[in-house]
Amino acid sequence: MSSNPTIRPGYIHHIFLRTKRFDAMRAFYKLVLGCEAFFENEMFSWLSFDQEHHRIAIANMPQSQDQAPTQEGLDHVGYQYAGPEDLFATYERLRDVGVEPYWCTDHGGTTSFYYKDPDGNGLELQYDNYPNRGELLEWMKGGDFARNPIGVDVDPERLIETFHTGLDRLELHRRSRRGDFLPEGMSMAAPAAPFPADPVGYMISIRRAVGAGPE
Repeated sequence: MSSNPTIRPGYIHHIFLRTKRFDAMRAFYKLVLGCEAFFENEMFSWLSFDQEHHRIAIANMPQSQDQAPTQEGLDHVGYQYAGPEDLFATYERLRDVGVEPYWCTDHGGTTSFYYKDPDGNGLELQYDNYPNRGELLEWMKGGDFARNPIGVDVDPERLIETFHTGLDRLELHRRSRRGDFLPEGMSMAAPAAPFPADPVGYMISIRRAVGAGPE
């Protein structure tokens, strides 16, 4: 056994995506996350939304094969927002150009809106419901998370409308977990499946929203 200490990485630096929809993919990440290109040519796109040279690398690989919706492996990548104001403003901006989330839920620790890129890779746009890990842990000890670790689904329009009446994020979270913002026709006993009801139709709408054809 090695006597060398385990040195942990500082953070996850970037994701690398292969695609046959190169133009649509780079347009999507620029639109959704506000990425700027640090470097681009006909083969690669290095995109960043902060001080790093790239957070998302996209490779143009026309021979790539589509993923099956139920394929095992990485499901999504999460992107953190400072609070409800930023996430809700992002939702409204994307909604207005035809990019809609396929799942919106209060997980307990976070309120999260889920999207898919033109290739079907998942993105979770989220903000923390609690100001620190200690308060989140105290809430989790109460049993609500153990009873429902997946989430209580929310109608984003109703959630945002209520937020603008002056509720803070903790009260909004309490009401979400109580089921006050459930989508129409949904009950606490029958949450939505965490994937698009019509995966093909959803992906076509995303590709068209970023100026690409259905393929």
